[in-house]
Amino acid sequence: MPELDSIRGVASLTVVFLHFHDMWMPDNPASLASWQSGLLTLLKPFYSGGEAVILFFVLSGLVLSMPYLKGKGQPYPKYLARRILRIYGPYLAALALALCGVAIWHGHASHGAWSNISWTQPISPLLVLQHVLFVGVYNNHEYDFVIWSLIQEMRISIIFPFLFLLSARIGAKLSVFLAIVLSATALAVVPSFPDLSARYNLVITLHYMAFFIAGILLASRLDKIKLWWAKTSSVTHWAIAIASFTAYAYDMAFSLRLVKLVLHSTSVTPSTGSIVANWFSCLGAIGLIIVALNGRPAKRLLTTAPAHFLGRISYSLYLVHPTVLLALTYACGDRISMWIQFPVYVTLALVIGWLFCKIVEEPFIKLSRSV
Repeated sequence: MPELDSIRGVASLTVVFLHFHDMWMPDNPASLASWQSGLLTLLKPFYSGGEAVILFFVLSGLVLSMPYLKGKGQPYPKYLARRILRIYGPYLAALALALCGVAIWHGHASHGAWSNISWTQPISPLLVLQHVLFVGVYNNHEYDFVIWSLIQEMRISIIFPFLFLLSARIGAKLSVFLAIVLSATALAVVPSFPDLSARYNLVITLHYMAFFIAGILLASRLDKIKLWWAKTSSVTHWAIAIASFTAYAYDMAFSLRLVKLVLHSTSVTPSTGSIVANWFSCLGAIGLIIVALNGRPAKRLLTTAPAHFLGRISYSLYLVHPTVLLALTYACGDRISMWIQFPVYVTLALVIGWLFCKIVEEPFIKLSRSV
């Protein structure tokens, strides 16, 4: 399914854009002029990086389900060994690259509150060891701030075959109910603000597990969806595409309105808003995947050479762009304008992501397939 690779690649690029936005955004967004806020709202689809992570989880659930649905499921030890090599090998190499940046630029002048989450201290052997252990609870923002999602991916991957079997056993309706219960449990337990505590770090895994279940359910219905799509009109197709895109890109706006309406309150905690917003992202991601696999214009766009390139390097790009961003920002500071740093950053991220893919990721893919 090359379209799925491409949509993952485009989503990875939005994560790259998001973190540049976060780096240069003032600590108080209210200080922006009204035209600047309006422009950022209009451009939101281009930096929907948080939404991209939910898309990644849905895609993982879908793709990991396919062998089981085709009767080609692997023995658990083989599955787990392959999954570890696929995720953990490139992660270690990206961690080593980030540590090189920390050794050179740690503790440099602040570039705002957001930049203070990473490269604040010299290299800590204990923290490095915790990163190598990978699935524990530790400060996972200090060296490579995107690895929090890989920790969640790895945790859920470890139990994924059992999650798939459970979903297949209880059926679609109960699987949807299970996903909602998992997410609601997290909503009830996690702190008001996302943090690095074990309470938040472990319980939020239940919430993200719900989107793997969404991917499982989507995978089991791809053939039926394809037949349904062929029978519906182009107006319906475009309506689904537009609705999915809007729910995906503007999930937080929908979330805040919904929560305020339900709770009859003007205040929404960040954790509550984020968890509810993730469900809009999930619904939008499912719609976009359906459009990507069935819509002719989308298929033509997603099978072009640039889209294929982004799909090929998506994981590598995701892993290395934080190091590129932090190194460039701390090396240049405010001496070079944001407008010049942005194209330099994107170009370097793509080039280094491609090199990392060739030198690190693809050899690990071959190694995982040899298991």
